[in-house]
Amino acid sequence: MREPMPVNDAMIETIRAFFAGDETVTAVYLFGSQATGKATAKSDIDLAVLLREKPAYDYRLRAMSELASLLKTEVDVLVLDQCGILMQRQVLKHGIVLYERDRRARQAFEIRSRKMYFDFLPAHRLFVRRMEERLLKGDCNG
Repeated sequence: MREPMPVNDAMIETIRAFFAGDETVTAVYLFGSQATGKATAKSDIDLAVLLREKPAYDYRLRAMSELASLLKTEVDVLVLDQCGILMQRQVLKHGIVLYERDRRARQAFEIRSRKMYFDFLPAHRLFVRRMEERLLKGDCNG
């Protein structure tokens, strides 16, 4: 296992160069503790990739393995448009765009994702409220 470390400028350039070589990549976001400034010695590098087309089944594993080898630390890669709306929200709200091939496509995705999130929000709030009520009553089994 490689030693985790904070992301530095050289690592960012390596990430950019890696994804610049893939024509299907629209944008790459750094998210998680590395993006929020809360990284520790045990933090990995979390990347969310926006693609123009559906990726090969092994895209994430290949990217994670190759980047970990290049960066000498653990890397987690998510395909952003295949993530749930809550994860998309976290990436867009707290993430940092590291690489962008197509600004319009990235912005269009962000607009669609935000719209879906705000459409989903009332149902999510209702779900959370009902779960809290059930937990307070001690009803944890359904």
